Amino acid sequence: RLEEIRRIDFFDAPKRGAAERKMEEIEMHASSKSGIPGRGQASRLVGKTWVTRPGIKIDRIASAWFVRRFVDPKARFRFDAEGRAPRSGEVFFDVLGGDFTHEGERCTLETLLLRTGVRDRGAVRIAEIVHDIDLKDDRFGRPEAAGVRQILAGLFETTSDDAERLREGLRIFDRLHRSFQKSTPTPKAEKRVRSVKSDSR
Repeated sequence: RLEEIRRIDFFDAPKRGAAERKMEEIEMHASSKSGIPGRGQASRLVGKTWVTRPGIKIDRIASAWFVRRFVDPKARFRFDAEGRAPRSGEVFFDVLGGDFTHEGERCTLETLLLRTGVRDRGAVRIAEIVHDIDLKDDRFGRPEAAGVRQILAGLFETTSDDAERLREGLRIFDRLHRSFQKSTPTPKAEKRVRSVKSDSR
């Protein structure tokens, strides 16, 4: 819920900082119990092998892209998490009971963003697109979602090899991220801004 509020907090609510600090305390407490890094502890995830289910699709590909670009450029990936426990040096993602997976109404990529503390505008926008496609709820109303969905559908039709899907998917998300280097608000945020301006007249 705090992430939702951040996106529409155009006037820097005075209690926002206190709320963010409290969330960090809660996450740090939870991560210390589980042994899994929480917000701002991405460095503890370097040198790991990231393991997920075979037959990777958008959330797993985007999560792997995020790990390579923002956590560990040399991260290794395996696609054999089904039915076995993690081994030493492994991080399970987007699997039931995994270290990073769906939490509440968040997809795995959103969970990674939240718990690593990475603050990158382009990555946030990609997470919104992935959420809209993966959870099919149009929560963020990203207009790019339809195009990204179609491109990835073509990728999934042309290959079932997970390593190839990952290679091609990394390129797709790299280009998408590059396109977001210019700062523009999300579609729903734009509507809210227009609404605020209209109400103030």
